[in-house]
Amino acid sequence: MNEHRDVGTNDNADKLAKQLSVKWENSLEDIGVIWPSGEARRLGLLALFANFKQPMTQDEIASWIEKQGGRYDRQARHLAADGWYIVSGNRRSTRMQYSPNLKRDQLMLVSVEEANPVWLNELQNSRNWEMSEDEWEKKLQVFEEAGRGCAVCGRHFEFYDKGHLDIEKPYTIDNIVPMCVECNNWAQARKLSFIFDRKTLVARPIIHRPEAEQYNENLVD
Repeated sequence: MNEHRDVGTNDNADKLAKQLSVKWENSLEDIGVIWPSGEARRLGLLALFANFKQPMTQDEIASWIEKQGGRYDRQARHLAADGWYIVSGNRRSTRMQYSPNLKRDQLMLVSVEEANPVWLNELQNSRNWEMSEDEWEKKLQVFEEAGRGCAVCGRHFEFYDKGHLDIEKPYTIDNIVPMCVECNNWAQARKLSFIFDRKTLVARPIIHRPEAEQYNENLVD
């Protein structure tokens, strides 16, 4: 199915909502993508849909919504956390994929037939858990006794995410290490795998620039 649209900002919001709702019901509802309930978030999604596969700045989204008689809360990026496949030009985005082709303040709706891969990965991981809580506690104890915090950046926190070393393999005891929320979200957004040194308990991402710059900024010796 061809998803391409060429829709101007004069399109009626209700008409767009009906068109998008059909696509959501056909392809996205059954896998858990959430239809926006709030008016501001709904209009943010419709603005991106009206300019499908075209980058939009926050100001452009706000302008489109104003032409529809609405008000924008500048929270369209949160649609990615509901499962919508939106990409961002902000390198620090953690809930959606980063696109080097976009400017830092731009968002773009990529598909209305596929879910946000970052969101989908988190959903699948939560459903396909293969490590017991007892195993996780033992893993945390190993890191604590070694004086190691997050396996990636080394910082210490009260709680840790269950970080995935190899994204192509399941969540088993040998493929999970403690990661802080920031490092785990950063890695998931970029679909990164890690090389893990079992002696030093350091997980080093297999990355290419510009991601390497942010990793080096966060690294704790």
